[in-house]
Amino acid sequence: MYANINGTKIFFDVEGVGWEKVGTALKEKPVCFILHGGPGGTHLGFKPHFNELKQCAQLVYIDNRGSGLSNCGPKSSYSIENNVEDVEALRKYLGLKKIYILGHSYGGMVAQSYALKYQKNLHGLMLLTTAASSSFLEKPKSFILEQGNEEQIEMAYVLWEGSFQSQEQLSKYYEVMAPLYSLKAEASVLATPPLGNRSFEALNESFGNFLTVFDVTNEIPTIKIPTLVMAGRHDWITPVEESEKIAELIPHSELKIFEYSSHNVPIDEPMLFFETVNTFIQSKGGRKMEKAKELIGFEKEAQRLVDKYSIPGTSVALAQDGEVVYSKGFGFRNVEESLPINLDTVFGIGSITKSITCVAIMQLQEQGKLSVHDPVVQYLPEFVLKDSSTIKEMTIHHFMTHSAGLPPLSSLYYALRRTMEKDSSVKDHKSLQVEDQDFDYVDTYEELMRFIGELDIELLGKPGMHFSYSNDSYALLGTIIERVSGKKYEQYCYDHIIKPCGMDRSFFTIEEYKENENIQMSYALDEEGGKKCVYQAPIWWDAPAMRAAGFLKSTAADMLKYTEIFRNSGVVNDKRILSEESVELMMDCHIETQPGKYYGYGLMITPDYFGTRLVEHGGNLKAIAAQMSILPEEGLTGITLTNLAGVPASRVMELAINDYQGRNVNVSHADLPEVEVPLEVLESFSGEYVSNEGMKVVIEIENGKPTFTYQGGTHPVKTVGENLLLATVQDMKELIQIHRDENGNAVRITCHYREFPKVSSKQKV
Repeated sequence: MYANINGTKIFFDVEGVGWEKVGTALKEKPVCFILHGGPGGTHLGFKPHFNELKQCAQLVYIDNRGSGLSNCGPKSSYSIENNVEDVEALRKYLGLKKIYILGHSYGGMVAQSYALKYQKNLHGLMLLTTAASSSFLEKPKSFILEQGNEEQIEMAYVLWEGSFQSQEQLSKYYEVMAPLYSLKAEASVLATPPLGNRSFEALNESFGNFLTVFDVTNEIPTIKIPTLVMAGRHDWITPVEESEKIAELIPHSELKIFEYSSHNVPIDEPMLFFETVNTFIQSKGGRKMEKAKELIGFEKEAQRLVDKYSIPGTSVALAQDGEVVYSKGFGFRNVEESLPINLDTVFGIGSITKSITCVAIMQLQEQGKLSVHDPVVQYLPEFVLKDSSTIKEMTIHHFMTHSAGLPPLSSLYYALRRTMEKDSSVKDHKSLQVEDQDFDYVDTYEELMRFIGELDIELLGKPGMHFSYSNDSYALLGTIIERVSGKKYEQYCYDHIIKPCGMDRSFFTIEEYKENENIQMSYALDEEGGKKCVYQAPIWWDAPAMRAAGFLKSTAADMLKYTEIFRNSGVVNDKRILSEESVELMMDCHIETQPGKYYGYGLMITPDYFGTRLVEHGGNLKAIAAQMSILPEEGLTGITLTNLAGVPASRVMELAINDYQGRNVNVSHADLPEVEVPLEVLESFSGEYVSNEGMKVVIEIENGKPTFTYQGGTHPVKTVGENLLLATVQDMKELIQIHRDENGNAVRITCHYREFPKVSSKQKV
């Protein structure tokens, strides 16, 4: 079969069925692309020794461009880069989502390169007797001189130099060298069809040109997907040491050495080879679940947290490859009436809304209406600050990454004040206990910009230098979206994101739900007198000027649809919401928020979360604690929604993922080992740190150890670095970073992702 892709005609062959009967049901089989060796090889000499694998996967064999039955073309097009793009184009041509790749020899080099660029499209990577750089050639050259006969030495140097003159000479090479490639050379020759389809031109082009500079050793540590590395103990051309090096470099990879094999393992040890690959495919990668999974360990621990923090209602759901595999409602959406929670129960999502704002910005960039690198004053000419020169350097990118240099401000308080004045529960929301000043309400974008412009703000530094979570930046992104699109921010999101994703129960205001009853009751927590009392607080807070920062309401079902944007490369329900390039930009590590954790566009990124990438965001406001988590390479997405503020929604989500992925349910990726820090350094941390957004932190030293007081409670803390403290707050790990001046004095703190000063250097408002 042929596919016309990337300006050439690529031959592929499919072996095995895509579905198998399991009991009375049909189960979809994984798909595995098989990449032949060579270069200049062909699937024809490959297929007879691999067909047993069709028992565990549907196999797709590919002939590289210029090789086998594929079209030839300019020799300059025979490159690893083009081979990679042909594989990706064929995946799309066949309408496939995630696949496995098994690359042998040169095919393994293509497979590594594919994984580096497109690992989001792979369930798993299998590398068979290959290498990560051209340095693999040094040992074979020594081997052939020491152990090869005269004819083998002569033919080997034709290979090294890329100087084959004819197909006959190439056939002679494989005839002479066969005993080196396989310990069962005679059986190999008998089982393999004639090799007339091999291309000596492609072989010459590689060994005489691009293969001499091939080197991905510095890049493959970024491969996070399940990887199986296979080597033959007696391999002469890609020695076992090369596979050992690959396995050492790729995190969490598995190495299998076949003790009685040379280069052609499937011929030398076929049964063990099939068993090894079958086990890998059956136990690794993002296989679909046939039914909803039970998470008994998670449910026990989640219930403990629900009870400990008096959470009235919690909705938790997981999806694998876009299919809901687990959902659970703890407690009630309305405790007094014992109303249950399901996937369609409406909760607030808070700052998870920020990712939706960034999707809108990226769409407008794709439409050519703006660039994330445009200065914000291009769209907001009335936005002014005391530092008139630095404001001109602030770009949309800086707003999206919380790196414009703006410190935490009290804007949100004044934007919320109209609804807060109607709500007696406001006294129990410690995160918004700001000192009330003589400022007007902030109801519009223009009033927000005027409010900020009147503040005596001392910037944290030049744009791009400091990460400090900024609701104001995101509110102003909403302004830019309105001015560029010509639509209200909320309407733009409905028309271009929310409705196309099929999120039919997601709105920015509670009034839009009309008479619908499946909506959370909001609750607040009164802790006066040392006693906890959870009570109804039904008023929903709203801030029209800051809706782009965190005011969408949604459901677990709708949010799992939304997460498909990031799991499925921008496509939801067969509709493209964002380009693949825009999705990757959103999930890129643009600025470090704390050691090992970064911010993308509206998303937090942890590159190494138990060996894979975690993309996430939380949300907190009155009666809202929410968490969205995505493991793109694992095909796993999750959402936790609650109806009480300040509770550990992110920890609940982490527990669910732990149990689902087979880890101890109670482990925490955020935990760090304690380190010793000199007492004089610790003493410099002591003091009060106050944010204009309403946060107050007190650090004291007692018996040589730091203590951490936050929102009225003192929490366990340990030193995990010279300027780093790790606290446990509400069962969640909170990393606190101390910023010191050139004299070693602590001047600012980063806590809860906000950077703010000691009281002595508090900015005036």
